[in-house]
Amino acid sequence: MKGIVSVKSLIDDYISKRGLADGARLPAIRELAKQVSCDERDLAWALEVAAQKHRVMRDKDGWVVRSRSVIGEHRGFSFAKSAKLRGRALLNDVLEAAQRLPLEDSNHPFYKVEQRVQEQLGLAATSPFLVIERVRLLEDRPDSDKKRAGALQRAYLDPARFPPDFLKRHKFEKESLIAIYEKYGYKLTTRDTLLTARLLSPYESNLLVQRYGSDSRDRAVLDAEQRLYALDPKTKEPFVLEFLKASYLEHWKYEIKNRPAAVP
Repeated sequence: MKGIVSVKSLIDDYISKRGLADGARLPAIRELAKQVSCDERDLAWALEVAAQKHRVMRDKDGWVVRSRSVIGEHRGFSFAKSAKLRGRALLNDVLEAAQRLPLEDSNHPFYKVEQRVQEQLGLAATSPFLVIERVRLLEDRPDSDKKRAGALQRAYLDPARFPPDFLKRHKFEKESLIAIYEKYGYKLTTRDTLLTARLLSPYESNLLVQRYGSDSRDRAVLDAEQRLYALDPKTKEPFVLEFLKASYLEHWKYEIKNRPAAVP
């Protein structure tokens, strides 16, 4: 009887050798077990593991390949492209680009978020992470009443996944993070996003008022916590490359594709 890990490798080989794209349907378990020469029960367990890694997903009719890269999707709806299409200038302001441990101030609105970052990235509690905090705002509209559209973003990364001089190499006010990840050879796969409607925190509100002259009092935002998965270059296993905390301000539409039909 084959182990779950080896059976999962057979599933990956089956998908790769046949060039199966996102949405391609796999044979029924009995037929697939015959084709990959393994036990049906082991195959069923391996498919469940593969689903947790976002390699496949199950619907009412069986198992479906879930391997589409999200690189094109990110580029197709980037802040820079959207601003250009609307004839608007885009401000990219880097507030922090550092390697550090989580915030120690329990009163900071992102304190609880950063307490979870190491777990999200698979790091030890004593390990530092990379954080890139950016403000991305569209220029004021004449009728905006200083309520500028855009996003406040904090991207968290595992330092071991990048060169020691990673922060010095890049101009984050100009470069796309997705393009940067691609430069380092990472194949992006899927994103898991948790959305919450809330009001701006005092930190965010003061930041917009004092630094950008934006009247942000009592503004509603779309809060997003997102895990971006990539394939490990050596093991080819999916892992969380980036954990993103973002606050999307008004006048933005946030589209989620490749969402499962049901939550287990």
